[in-house]
Amino acid sequence: AEAVATTVDALGGDPGHVEMRVPPRWGVLTREVLAVNMVMAGCKPAYAPVVRAAMHALGSPHFNLYGIQHTTHKAAPLLIVNGPIRKQLGLNAGSNVFGSGTRANATIGRALRLVLLNVGGAWPGDLDKSTLGHPRKYTFCIAEHEEASPWAPYHVEQGYARDDSTVFCIAAEPPHSVTNHVANDAQGVLDSIISAMSTIAHNNAVSSGSCAVVIGPEPVSYTHLTLPTILLV
Repeated sequence: AEAVATTVDALGGDPGHVEMRVPPRWGVLTREVLAVNMVMAGCKPAYAPVVRAAMHALGSPHFNLYGIQHTTHKAAPLLIVNGPIRKQLGLNAGSNVFGSGTRANATIGRALRLVLLNVGGAWPGDLDKSTLGHPRKYTFCIAEHEEASPWAPYHVEQGYARDDSTVFCIAAEPPHSVTNHVANDAQGVLDSIISAMSTIAHNNAVSSGSCAVVIGPEPVSYTHLTLPTILLV
C-alpha cells in the first residue's frame, strides 16, 4: 500500500482521477489502478511520467488500441523514449537494447502490458485473439541513442524541442534482423533494409502500415540515409 501511495503521488496525486478507459473491455484506468500495475511491474515511482504519457499515447485515436488489443495479428505496442528523461531514469538505448538487464526498460514496458491485460481485458485466448502472439507482449520499451546519431532525434523530427522528453508508440512485430555483409555504401545498406520491409506476405506489404527502422552504429560512417531512424550502439 505504501508503494502504491508513493506512486500515486508521482502520478500527480488524486488516486480516483480517471486517466482514460482502456479497450477492448473499456476498463477505467484511475491513477490508483495505474499505480498498482506499476508496482506489480517493478516500476520505480520516478518512472511514472513515462508510463502515464505512454498510456495516453496508446489511447490516442491515431494508435487504434482497440484494434491492436484484439487483433489476430501478433503486434504489440513498442514504446520509444526520447529526451533528457532517458538518462534520468537509466533507460537503455545501447547494446542489447531489446534484451534484458535494464530495470527501466523492462518494468516500464511490463507496466503497460499489465494495464492492457488487467484494465483493458486483453487476456490471451479471451479478448486478445492473436493466433501466435510474441514474447514482446511481456515488455517492449527502448530509448533512442540521440547522442550517437548523425540524424535529428525522432521527437525533434516531429516538432518537439531537443530538451523535451517524449514517448512514441507503434504497434510492432518482433524485431527482424537485417543482415548485409557485402555492401559498404549507403545504397547497398538501404536496399537490404527495403528488401526486409517489403518481403512477400509481410503484414505491412499485404495490408499497408509503418515500420520502425533501428540502425546500429557500424554502417553510419559510410551511410547517409534519409528515412526516419533510431540509432543504437
